[in-house]
Amino acid sequence: MKQVEYIGLNSLDCLWDLVDEMKVQRIFLVASKSAFKGSKFKEILNDLKKSKKIESVYIFSDFENNPKCEDVIEGVKLFKEGNWDAIISYGGGSTIDVAKLIKYFSCIKDDVHAELFPVQEVPHVAIPTTCGTGAEATHFAVMYCNGEKYSIESGDILPEYVVIDPRVLFTLPDRALASSIVDSLAQGIESYWSINSTDESRVYSMKCISLVMENYLKAFRERDIDSLSKLAKASNFSGKAINIAKTTAAHAMSYVLTSKYGIPHGQAVMILLPHVYEFNAQIKGEICDPRGKEYVEKVIRELNELLCVRSPEEAKAKLKDIMTSLNLETRLSEITSLKIDIQELASSVNLERLKNNPIRLDEAYIGAIYRCIT
Repeated sequence: MKQVEYIGLNSLDCLWDLVDEMKVQRIFLVASKSAFKGSKFKEILNDLKKSKKIESVYIFSDFENNPKCEDVIEGVKLFKEGNWDAIISYGGGSTIDVAKLIKYFSCIKDDVHAELFPVQEVPHVAIPTTCGTGAEATHFAVMYCNGEKYSIESGDILPEYVVIDPRVLFTLPDRALASSIVDSLAQGIESYWSINSTDESRVYSMKCISLVMENYLKAFRERDIDSLSKLAKASNFSGKAINIAKTTAAHAMSYVLTSKYGIPHGQAVMILLPHVYEFNAQIKGEICDPRGKEYVEKVIRELNELLCVRSPEEAKAKLKDIMTSLNLETRLSEITSLKIDIQELASSVNLERLKNNPIRLDEAYIGAIYRCIT
């Protein structure tokens, strides 16, 4: 399926034409409360109702920032109870993931009963309000069950329409913007060295990294609209990159930091990334990428160039400096007073999710990396 994209300043206004194109009247809106309240998007929906373009909107926002399976189950129940003909998601990656999962589990195809119980196809319009996850561009979605991360992957999960308007980033709190920026950058880097990378995915990765590096400071400090627009595009490119290549060790190791210490996802990933970068650059242990050692070395050199550094050591320092410039802590001890059990953290990582990393990490290396961030 090819997505239809509306990207750029004031692209939210396309909703007037989009509701006509989709021929929808009843909208199931999955929205972040903080993003939706007082937003331009809320005004547009109200105007659409007043003009009789749409009949009704149901707002579902009863879910956590890192959604639990119970949140998704409740959303599916509410969606199935109504006769909704479209899903719109308005929020960050978690919001878009919840909407993806609600559609997937509500409209799941069953070939055995397809003739007796035909599934109603409903379009999903994803409107990201952060510049980090690129969730609008991926065919997978994440939820947590009993504290453990689960990822659902299906071609049916990819939203049919994407609307990316940098205006929504103006009111994003500093910390949320900062975490989004580093999440996008991490996805660009990880997808570049992933063993699943392709020529196409690396082009997306390069575009993401370059746009972030050129615009993150001005966007963060000044809320410059041109810089914000480029960060929004970078995030979308990062989503397209991981949609092909997937993420690697820094992401796999970050989930426990979010679930245990409540660290925002992007920050949790970026705390780990400088140390994973150093590990991968040293090329210790088994090489997992079938393209071999020389290829991995070449990838690291290319990443150094994209980050405008001359060595992996400089890259590690540069990534930490980016965190500091965005007012994000770089060590667990700066964030939590809870006891940090390295063994517990290391043993919690699902080794299956580390397989995309170019160099194999065993539990000892994982523990060493966690020790570096305490």
